Amino acid sequence: MRKALHKLCLMLIFSLALSCSDEDTSEAVLIDTPLVVHDIEVKYYMTCGWGLRADSLSLSPDEVRLIQNIRSFSNSSRDTTIDTSFIPSLAWLDSLYSNIDMPTFKALSHNQGNLAVDGCDLVLDIRKDQSQHQIMFGLNDSLPTIEGFMHQIDSLWSLIGVHPPYGSH
Repeated sequence: MRKALHKLCLMLIFSLALSCSDEDTSEAVLIDTPLVVHDIEVKYYMTCGWGLRADSLSLSPDEVRLIQNIRSFSNSSRDTTIDTSFIPSLAWLDSLYSNIDMPTFKALSHNQGNLAVDGCDLVLDIRKDQSQHQIMFGLNDSLPTIEGFMHQIDSLWSLIGVHPPYGSH
């Protein structure tokens, strides 16, 4: 019985020593893991005819900023400006960075909207790493090659409580 108790104590001490060394190893890995902030900036503008609406969404690794201007026909002093800024989560930025394929985006050559016929123009300008491209399109234009990216960007508008431009058609 004494030998069994002695063996049990040795096993407990050995188990405790192993568990302590495992915690130290995992803690060191957590400390040494670098924080990666992807190099991406997005500017997404909407301008509507007669100056009725002019919204802009700017996104960088540091913040998201939405400025919404709504003009009143009856009284210009009743124009509404909403300025919202917040810091996106790193997981969301990582997803956004991974979700846009720059060669595919650069292949899009949309350069017209509907402002000339009192509609709305949308401008999407993306800079990812060392590459940059901009397109201009209308609310009813289809962008199937970057649709997932557009819906992700529109999710920010919805999060703030504003109806997103691209998701509105």
